[in-house]
Order: sequence, then C-alpha cells, then structure tokens
Amino acid sequence: MSDLKKFAHVNAKVKGMYGKKINNDDYLELIKQTDLEEIVIKLKEKFEYLKNLNENNTTREQIELLLKMDLINDVVKIEKILDDNSKKILKLYMEKYKIEYIKNRYMYLMLGKKQEINKIRNLSELYKEIDEIDSCRNLQEFFEFIKDIKYNKIFLKYNSVYFGPENKSLFKLENELEKIYFEDLYKDIKKMKENNVRDIIGKQIDLFNVLWIYRSQKYYGYSSEIKENLIQVNYKLDEKEINELLSGKNYQDVLKKTIYVKVIEFEGNLEEKIIKYLNTLYIKKFKTDMFDMSMVISYIELKEQQIKNIINIIEGVRYDMNRQDIQKKIVY
Repeated sequence: MSDLKKFAHVNAKVKGMYGKKINNDDYLELIKQTDLEEIVIKLKEKFEYLKNLNENNTTREQIELLLKMDLINDVVKIEKILDDNSKKILKLYMEKYKIEYIKNRYMYLMLGKKQEINKIRNLSELYKEIDEIDSCRNLQEFFEFIKDIKYNKIFLKYNSVYFGPENKSLFKLENELEKIYFEDLYKDIKKMKENNVRDIIGKQIDLFNVLWIYRSQKYYGYSSEIKENLIQVNYKLDEKEINELLSGKNYQDVLKKTIYVKVIEFEGNLEEKIIKYLNTLYIKKFKTDMFDMSMVISYIELKEQQIKNIINIIEGVRYDMNRQDIQKKIVY
C-alpha cells in the first residue's frame, strides 16, 4: 500500500473525530445556561463519555480532566494507525503533556499537598516511561525516577527553591520547560524535513516569543532577562524584528511588516489576536494538508481549543459574566 493510501485512512479517521466537535450553535446553547448543572446536562447530550457525570455534583476541574482524557484517547487511536515516522512526530508533539504530567507530580511532592492532583492518567498509553511516576513518595524517589529523562536537570535546578505565591520560581520553571520543549521539537521536525508541521511549530514559536516580550515588558519588569528567556528559534521573525520588539517598539508596527500582519487584524488583546490567528492556521492546515501529519497536529490543536472554549463558558456562567462577553472569548 502506498504512503498516500495509508494516510488516506488516517485522514478519514481524524475527519470522523472532527465531525463530533462542538459547533457554533452548541456554544451558543451552552452560553444560554444559568449554572454549571445546566451546562453539564447539555454536555452529556453532546458527548457520550460524559454520560455518567452527576450534574448535581460535578466540578469544572472534573469536566476539564475528562475532556483532556478524551483528547488523549483520540491521540492513542490515531497513533495505532500511523507509520513509524508519523508516530515519532506525534510523540514529539505530545511531549508537552508528558512534561506537564511530570511537573504536576514534582509540585505535588515539593509542596507536600495532601490532596491528589487531577492527572490525565491515560497519558501513559502514549508514554510508558511515566507509568509509575505516581508511586514516587518523595523527591528522592522522584529524581531517581526521572534521572534518564532529559528534563531532570531543570527540575534539579529548582529542587531547593521556595514556590510561594509571591515567588516567580514556578513561572521560571515552566518557562524553562517550555523553551526546551519547543527548541527540541523544532530541531527534530526540521531534521525530519516535515515542512508543513515545521510551519505550525515555527509560527507558534514566533508568536509565543512576541507575546512573551509583550507580557514581560508590561507586567514583570525584568527586561534584562527577557531575551534569554525567549525560545531560541527564528522562523519568520528575524533577529532585527525581535530586537525592535525588545527595544519597546509597538508590536503592531513590527508585525505589519511581516507575514504576521493578519494577527493585528483580529479583535481583542495581543494574546487573543494570536490565539485567533493560530486557530485560523490550524483550520486551514486541517482542510488542505490532508495527507501529512500537519493535519493531525491541527486536529489536536483544534480540539484543545474546544476544551478551552468549554472551560471559558463554564467560568463565565459561574461568575455571571455578560453573555456577549463570554461569546467573545469563544474561538472557533
């Protein structure tokens, strides 16, 4: 069977999954509800895997966990029908979930929390190496467990750091983990000559760096560290444009001279503009790149956005936000 025919099967499988997504009318119906119980009832009507939820005794965290576990179930199903090269791309991309899982266990042990943290437990179906991490009872066991995982030096670096509410240590830990994830992912995908996937990763990196510069200058006030905290990849933004942003030049003036000019045409703050721009990119890739892994990656991103949309609606209804304001937060 040719590679094209093999991926036609993948394409059909993923398109079938995509057909089960929430549409605009569904979002509007959720927004109309008056409380979490009513939202849960509507979600149960839409998603079979939520049918056992008790609408009178369900939290936002439980819903979010089940939505993420369903995403992982989709990824596991997709992985089973991929060839070895495509499986490698998928595992590289999904590494962000593995990082988050390890970090959650680390914080659980570091902070000595008594309650169990909600975790995407079916993730071990993709990454067998983390299957037993929950059995680590203390940091010594944790570091022994991750000694052969490439992130171990980052976690060791923060081993004796205080993670208090006024402390930026957790923020810095997460930033370092994100940097190594994106830098290694981009390097590996480029080496594999997967140009359509590289286009997604590269544009994510460029725009996340723009957002990082903007946020750092606006909120955190330690500009001397900004450049070293950036993901060290230049895709479609060159060093000159990055330096213009670092010097304080308005992001709109910089982006309008680049391929990212359409970012500034979307409504909202910079983060909302970037999310909408990337979502448009994923939709385009999903519909046009039908026979390579960029279609699968786009599906994952679109499903992640669906989860965020549902959680934003739940939070908006919970705090009795203006319904039009909630609707503005929905990206589809």
